Amino acid sequence: MCKIIIWGHGKYYAYKMPYLAKQGYHIVGIVGNRIEKEAIDGYPVIDKKEIQKIDYDKIVIMSERFMFEILDEIVELGIAVDKVVLGANLAPATESEMEYISNNASLNLSRDGTIMWNHDKVVKSMADIEKIKKINRGYISERVIRELPIKPLSYNYGISRGGHSIARYYIDKFVEEQKKYIRGTVMEVGDARYTKWGGQNVKKSLVLVLGDGDGEKYVKGDLETGEGLEKETLDCFILTNVFSSLFNINEAIKNVGESLKKGGKAIITVPGIAALCRAQYETYGQFWRFTPSSIERLLKEHIPDAKMKIRLYGNVKTSIAFLYGMTIEDLGQEELNYLDSNYPMVIGVFLEK
Repeated sequence: MCKIIIWGHGKYYAYKMPYLAKQGYHIVGIVGNRIEKEAIDGYPVIDKKEIQKIDYDKIVIMSERFMFEILDEIVELGIAVDKVVLGANLAPATESEMEYISNNASLNLSRDGTIMWNHDKVVKSMADIEKIKKINRGYISERVIRELPIKPLSYNYGISRGGHSIARYYIDKFVEEQKKYIRGTVMEVGDARYTKWGGQNVKKSLVLVLGDGDGEKYVKGDLETGEGLEKETLDCFILTNVFSSLFNINEAIKNVGESLKKGGKAIITVPGIAALCRAQYETYGQFWRFTPSSIERLLKEHIPDAKMKIRLYGNVKTSIAFLYGMTIEDLGQEELNYLDSNYPMVIGVFLEK
């Protein structure tokens, strides 16, 4: 059980208290300015000059508005920064904190006592935090919404505009991160676009196709029926946005699992937020969109002993841009790389059997 000292005792403290209790924190005392009581909620009030005499693990700064001033006082007392926890990072987030604290972005303390946002932006005051909020929140007027066109710039993810698909950018990024696992006997669906990234590590390249392919590497088959797949033969199976076009997804996942050797890897991406592409819809069908929990549950159910890691890509801005048929050329690197897990456009899964 973590023994903590709470620094701060107002409404903010009251709002966060239920979380502290549920997480099993043991409060040994409360510090604050102008406290005339000897105890608050049954916890003793501690003089800040006496902190060094107390047996505790962490000090929690229980204030958003005055966190910078409190941190300065703590540092002046000679207390190590690694003993400090910022209440802003503790659930439940206040309405104000929701604008800059999330699963993917938080405030972090460096060794010298500097507060960083998302590990790369220095914040020295509430004014800096307000700037971050403004950048994140932005401003969309009613007029802007009303003037948005009802038709997209492109119906095929921006390819008709000569650009590069935002979703494909994320898919490429995920596969690149798993490139070292593209080795041995590798199967891909439709073409060998990513198999080639394995270079000389690939000993045998197989491409699963519905029809007849021109060459030895092409295997006529069907993921839903298992046709063309041999059990426990693949070192790596690459499936980028394949499952969304398979109606019988349960059988398809089961067949993928059976085709992998023990220790075999699967590099999988599925769409989260996406429009229907008419060409793909009419040719192969598009049946599913996924959430992180849905694809994880499906994979665990049909490949039960596999290890998995899941990566998410996208945010509200890139999702809107993607739906409108904009491309990566229309966006900046910072916009593309920012992750908001509430808006997963592409979900990547690395699986090891």
